Amino acid sequence: MNKIYEFEHYNIHSKSTNKFKTFLIEINFFNKFDFKRLAVRETMLRMLFLNNKIYKTSIDISKKCEDLYDPYMYFERSRLGIFEVSTIFMKFIDPKYINEEDYYDSIIKYLFNLIHNPEFNEESLEFVKSSLINELNSIMDKPNKYASIRFMSSLDKNDPRSIPLIGNKDDIDFLTIDDIKNEFNKFINESNIEINFVGEEIKDEYIDIINKYSNFKNNTKLINFNPYRETLFKNEEFKEEKEYTQSNLFMIFNCDDLTNKEKNITMLLFNEILGGFSVNAKLNYKLREENSICYGVNSFYDKYDNDLRIVTSISKENIDKAKELIFETVNDMNNLDKEDMENAIKRLKLGLKDSYNNIFSCASIMLYKDLNLIYNVEEKLDLLDKISIDEVKVLLNKIKYNSSFVLVGVKDGNN
Repeated sequence: MNKIYEFEHYNIHSKSTNKFKTFLIEINFFNKFDFKRLAVRETMLRMLFLNNKIYKTSIDISKKCEDLYDPYMYFERSRLGIFEVSTIFMKFIDPKYINEEDYYDSIIKYLFNLIHNPEFNEESLEFVKSSLINELNSIMDKPNKYASIRFMSSLDKNDPRSIPLIGNKDDIDFLTIDDIKNEFNKFINESNIEINFVGEEIKDEYIDIINKYSNFKNNTKLINFNPYRETLFKNEEFKEEKEYTQSNLFMIFNCDDLTNKEKNITMLLFNEILGGFSVNAKLNYKLREENSICYGVNSFYDKYDNDLRIVTSISKENIDKAKELIFETVNDMNNLDKEDMENAIKRLKLGLKDSYNNIFSCASIMLYKDLNLIYNVEEKLDLLDKISIDEVKVLLNKIKYNSSFVLVGVKDGNN
C-alpha cells in the first residue's frame, strides 16, 4: 500500500511491502540545476559524513553506526532534466527484528543528527577536494565519458550534461570552508524536499518520529513539478582527436511533440528494439554481427532531455561506415515485424517485474509516480500488452537527427 503524508515543508511517500526485511528512508533534495553549485554541493555532502558536532570524527560516526547494527547509508546525486537531485539514504533492519524498544527512534535521530549537525573543517575539506580532483581525472580518462561531456559542451554550453555532476577542477580548487557552510545553509533551507519510506509495515508512529527529528524549514514544496527540457538543435558535426586506442561516435536525435504515452512507453519500446543494451537489438545486429565494424553500440532515450542518443566504439577507419549504417538502421524501424516487437516487449517486461525486487527501485518508482512523472509498473505492463506496431513506427516521424561527435583515437598514430 502506498500513502503520502503531507507536512508543511515536505512530504513523506510511503510504501508497505513484505518483500524486504529492511526499511529504506531516502531524503531527496530537489534543486534547479546550477553549474556554479555542483562542486561545492558535492564537497559539502561528502563532508557531512566525516565530522559532526555530536559524533566528532568519522570514527565516532562509524562507532555509532555499529551500535545501530550497521545501517547502510550514503548519498548520491542525479540529474532530472533541469533539476539536480541529491539523495541521502539509509537502509536499516526492520525494527520488528530488533529487540530494543528505542531502536527505530535512535536510528532516525542518528540520520538527522548527521544531516543537521555537520562540523566542517579544513582537514576534511582538503581531503575531499583531493578525492574529487582524482575522480574528475578518472572520469576524463574514460573515452566514452570524455566524449559524452565534450559532445554536450560543443552542442550547447548550457546543457547540464556538458559537465560532470562533481563540477570542474577550478571550482573544486578554490573552495573554502565559508563556501561549504554557505552551501549547507542554502541546501537545507532552499531545497524542495521529498522523503521516501519503504518497509513491511509503515506505522503512523514511524512517520511521527521522522517528523520529530527532520527539522526542515524550507519554504517551498514541489508543485506542478516540470523537469523537462529541450536539447538544443544545432545540425553540426563535431570532431576531436585524443590519445585513446579506440574511437567513439556519438549521434543525437531530437524527439518532437511526443504524447505522454509515447514519452513513457512507446519511446522506451522503440529504443529497446533499436538498441538499448541488448545484443538482440537492430543496431547490434547491423553494426557488429552483419558488418563487424564496432566494438559495442548502444542507444539511450532520455525523456527529460527529449532526445535519443546512439553511441558506438569503433576503429577510426570505420567512422563513416558506422554513421551510414546507423542512419540505415534507424530508418529500418519503419519495417518492424511481430518478432521484433515481441522480443523487445519480453525484455522490457522482465526488467519491470524485477524492479519491485529492489528496495531502491521501489522507492524511486513510488516517488516519481507520486510526482506524476511516470507510470507505475502495473500500468506499464498493461500498456505494453496493448501496444501496436503502428504506434512504434509512427515515432520515426517524430525523431529528427540533430548532430554527431567523433572522438578519434590516435594513440601511437593509429587504433
